Amino acid sequence: ARGNKIAAANGYGSDHLPMYDLEPKLAEFKDHFNYTMKRYLEQKLLIEKHEGGLEEFSKGYLKFGINTEHGASLYREWAPAAEEAQLVGDFNNWNGSGHKMTKDNFGVWSIRISHVNGKPAIPHNSKVKFRFRHDGVWVERIPAWIRYATVTASESGAPYDGVHWDPPTSERYVFNHPRPPKPDVPRIYEAHVGVSGGKLEAGTHREFADNVLPRLRATTYNTVQLMGIMEHSDAASFGYYVTNFFAVSSRSGTPDDLKYLIDKAHSLGLCVLMDVVHSHVSNNVIDGLNGYDVGQSAHESYFYTGDRGYNKMWNGRMFNYANWEVLRFLLSNLRYWMDEFMFDGFRFVGVTSMLYNQNGINMSFTGNYKEYFGLDTNVDAVVYMMLANHLMHKLYPEAIVVAVDVSGIPVLCWPVDEGGLGFDYRQAMTIPDRWIEYLENKGDQQWSMSSVISQTLTNRRYPEKFIAYAERQNHSIIGSKTMAFLLMGWETYSGMSAMEPDSPTIDRGIALQKMIHFIRMAFGGDSYLKFMGNEYMNAFDQAVDTPSDKCSFLSSSKQTASDMNEEEKAKSKFSVPVSAPRDYTMATAEDGVGDLPIYDLDPKFAGFKEHFSYRMKKYLDQKHSIEKHEGGLEEFSKGYLKFGINTENDATVYREWAPAAMDAQLIGDFNNWNGSGHRMTKDNYGVWSIRISHVNGKPAIPHNSKVKFRFHRGDGLWVDRVPAWIRYATFDASKFGAPYDGVHWDPPSGERYVFKHPRPRKPDAPRIYEAHVGMSGEKPEVSTYREFADNVLPRIKANNYNTVQLMAIMEHSYYASFGYHVTNFFAVSSRSGTPEDLKYLVDKAHSLGLRVLMDVVHSHASSNKTDGLNGYDVGQNTQESYFHTGERGYHKLWDSRLFNYANWEVLRFLLSNLRYWMDEFMFDGFRFDGVTSMLYNHHGINMSFAGSYKEYFGLDTDVDAVVYLMLANHLMHKLLPEATVVAEDVSGMPVLCRSVDEGGVGFDYRLAMAIPDRWIDYLKNKDDLEWSMSGIAHTLTNRRYTEKCIAYAESHDQSIVGDKTMAFLLMDKEMYTGMSDLQPASPTIDRGIALQKMIHFITMALGGDGYLNFMGNEFGHPEWIDFPREGNNWSYDKCRRQWSLADIDHLRYKYMNAFDQAMNALDDKFSFLSSSKQIVSDMNEEKKIIVFERGDLVFVFNFHPSKTYDGYKVGCDLPGKYKVALDSDALMFGGHGR
Repeated sequence: ARGNKIAAANGYGSDHLPMYDLEPKLAEFKDHFNYTMKRYLEQKLLIEKHEGGLEEFSKGYLKFGINTEHGASLYREWAPAAEEAQLVGDFNNWNGSGHKMTKDNFGVWSIRISHVNGKPAIPHNSKVKFRFRHDGVWVERIPAWIRYATVTASESGAPYDGVHWDPPTSERYVFNHPRPPKPDVPRIYEAHVGVSGGKLEAGTHREFADNVLPRLRATTYNTVQLMGIMEHSDAASFGYYVTNFFAVSSRSGTPDDLKYLIDKAHSLGLCVLMDVVHSHVSNNVIDGLNGYDVGQSAHESYFYTGDRGYNKMWNGRMFNYANWEVLRFLLSNLRYWMDEFMFDGFRFVGVTSMLYNQNGINMSFTGNYKEYFGLDTNVDAVVYMMLANHLMHKLYPEAIVVAVDVSGIPVLCWPVDEGGLGFDYRQAMTIPDRWIEYLENKGDQQWSMSSVISQTLTNRRYPEKFIAYAERQNHSIIGSKTMAFLLMGWETYSGMSAMEPDSPTIDRGIALQKMIHFIRMAFGGDSYLKFMGNEYMNAFDQAVDTPSDKCSFLSSSKQTASDMNEEEKAKSKFSVPVSAPRDYTMATAEDGVGDLPIYDLDPKFAGFKEHFSYRMKKYLDQKHSIEKHEGGLEEFSKGYLKFGINTENDATVYREWAPAAMDAQLIGDFNNWNGSGHRMTKDNYGVWSIRISHVNGKPAIPHNSKVKFRFHRGDGLWVDRVPAWIRYATFDASKFGAPYDGVHWDPPSGERYVFKHPRPRKPDAPRIYEAHVGMSGEKPEVSTYREFADNVLPRIKANNYNTVQLMAIMEHSYYASFGYHVTNFFAVSSRSGTPEDLKYLVDKAHSLGLRVLMDVVHSHASSNKTDGLNGYDVGQNTQESYFHTGERGYHKLWDSRLFNYANWEVLRFLLSNLRYWMDEFMFDGFRFDGVTSMLYNHHGINMSFAGSYKEYFGLDTDVDAVVYLMLANHLMHKLLPEATVVAEDVSGMPVLCRSVDEGGVGFDYRLAMAIPDRWIDYLKNKDDLEWSMSGIAHTLTNRRYTEKCIAYAESHDQSIVGDKTMAFLLMDKEMYTGMSDLQPASPTIDRGIALQKMIHFITMALGGDGYLNFMGNEFGHPEWIDFPREGNNWSYDKCRRQWSLADIDHLRYKYMNAFDQAMNALDDKFSFLSSSKQIVSDMNEEKKIIVFERGDLVFVFNFHPSKTYDGYKVGCDLPGKYKVALDSDALMFGGHGR
């Protein structure tokens, strides 16, 4: 935002706005640009000062009109000229005497009507009007902010009624599909829903969605632009004489019908733009906004007064863009359509009328800059458009905003911060006029090739993007003709049959129709538009889109006209063939995403180049933005040194991102929980901060003292929340359900734990011991970090694991969530100790040569508002929240909130979270939980992945989340090249574990999640003789060999109450009576111990490139896991590990533990896990034998329940003498020593 910053720094001087570098002539009009930029910045500053910023200001539709607030219907209307006012409607039989409204100092009338028996007093879909008195006369008007308006169709000329639209939850349309990614080049299909049907009646939104959208998708358009959406009482106005700005045109259906249309478009990969008419208003007094003008001054009206307030060409009223409430109305109007209906952008109609005081009437623009930048410019309107474009692109960075301007004003499509108006595209409006002129006034031989090319198609400002089109929709209006009808006239009725030869007129007409549209598309701009129906000839229209889709020529800056032969009319005859000199890969290679290395790994990936190119481009763009604005990922990820509570220059500084807060305080023990003396200030980015100087050289907020962030929600309520970046949080264990308090953790130097041991080197293959500290003790209580370090780590080391993976480290208020419902992301779970205690654990592990991974939960957050991050969501839009809004922000199976990974501050929070745990606690990597939920918009719910690549690379992919994971993996491996990062993904998405630079997501390993499911299926549902050897081998080897997997035989989830560990499934209740080695083993125990060993060993040896075991399963821990809860009388009996079972010499648990030690030691010696050599040589279904080689070892497994074999022949890759390296049947492992 260089221009903006310079403008502010120079007192709005704008002495060197970036646009002067692009166009030196603009510098001659510095005074104009200085004044415009000054007005824009002042207006923006005033809105920030008095309304909390543009984003808050633009939520007017949540305040004005009829809304539900705290058990009541609240109606507000700005009508300063009214002397008295009432709300009338069906709900009060149109008698307003009991519903008089009150007026505030700003001209806003309001009334609060309490619900009756819990139901709104104004029912959904009931009629309402605003009745007010002026000069002694009472009039009724439709509420200005009404969201639906209807007319009695059977009564000619009947007035419209406002309709209160607030359907019950079950009747509201819920969006099921995310917005598609913004196309590099919009190919726009312009449509009017009302005239889209085949019947002689108004088409509906649902008919358009079901019948028309598939047609335009088949023609490979990527964007649909809808006209006539805002309510307009005159149907013949094409939707350009708007009466009700927030209301969906009722001719075509309800607001929920329109939502269905947009969602259907999104499901087809189509972006949806809307024609927005903010240039003028219908002069209809009865039905529209003009009814609020009763002759008052411009300051009390939506419109200018006198001639300035009236467009004589359009017979419409002109907005007063300098008026505060007009700005609120129009900016909120844009936001309403984007937020409530998921529109992807807008086409602003009538921009020329807005830009100039004379509205462009009787003006012939020659291109002289004095025509654009002088006293004729309506600076108020320019400032409004700058504010609007700034707002739209901040709310939705991928918004597409198009301007309809015939004047050609420069800088219309330059960013606001560079001094421009901020539109993305402008329509090339001279092109259709040129074609009409030629078709109506010139013979074919009179067509000028140079004029077509140089004066029309290429006559545009190349720093700004244009949308080219060959014919306008108003060429189709009565009194004019479509291009096809101009070319072929009445012969279109009689000569279009393919069953007879073409007439010369039809032959010429079809040829020119195709050529004109194609040359306009190829040479006329950076995008193109076609009005509904003009795409016929249909097959050629589809073919025209194909080279654009494949070669991306519309987005190319290379454009050379090499021949404009006036004599031969080469362009008219189309004698120069169209060619594609480079393929799609070449076309995108300049962006660094064209020829990704992953295409060499799997040729099938090339079929999804568009997807990979898009997500790689988004990753590179995001990374570049962070580098540009934050100094790089490494600096960006140091957020924990800026946010939360930190010491800076003899003061305590606290920062919190809470853009939805209206006021904020820091409270705690240090100020007796009274924040009146510790008010915080808010910057332009929604960050609240306070600086508290040290007292007598000591921090004002003592170490280990409680703190909270108190903020005003904007609805009159103050709430207290645990700081989002807090590093420690505790609760009063003596009080049931007590809330957590944030604890400022900043121990003096003498109390801080200092690491003594370096990180161990990264092993070739991780052998991971998965552990939960809280349940790791033998006593029925929560175990501590120090107890785990001193008692459990030596056991892990003795069993020859090289990595320990810790669950439930992040603070989680609900203990039974297994740590997966995180409330405080930077806080160590206080149940097991302090941050210093956890550092002791990690350092102790390093001293034993054990690397330490941490379960990180960035897939969702606890829905707990009191204790967690969800408490910062107070109903604001997603750009101001950590989470998505609506259903997209809620995981219905997990009852948790879902992050908005496209949000700048969410990226800072999550990336800093990773760095915090690595830097401060010396973790050696992470296991990312719930990755499947992150990868897909459907979160994997009710999905059965069959392996089709279309399941992985398409519109269901949450590209924002994928980009976050790419950034995270890039960052972690840059900070710590030897980091180990594991993904928990059940879908099997390819390239998840390929490096980011290759086009992958960047993980080192993925969990082989199908393996434990296979074993559970066999153990629960099949007899031993029904086990399939090929099925087992297939499950263990069914993985992408270019990506590494961590194999495991049983999941910790299998141990949770309601299920059993594998050992308990195998031996069940006999584990209570039959595990004594002082008596012979029963057949159940004998079989159980044998299969426990074999299943874990074959999983390790054949299932992946690493191995994982959950705490206690190495010795066959019995029973299940049951966290303390009301249902078990808050017992910890099943929430612990009974290590003594493995230690008691006369119990058989020792055999399973010894075998676990031995199989890990075997990999230590022979490194078979890291070997790429893996050959399955025998899968004997009859004898139940599996033979395979891994590395230098030959593995032979006999799964037959009763047969043993002598002299069984085993083929080997290498000749020589072999000896037994490990035997599960050895006596030392509880076998029979056969």
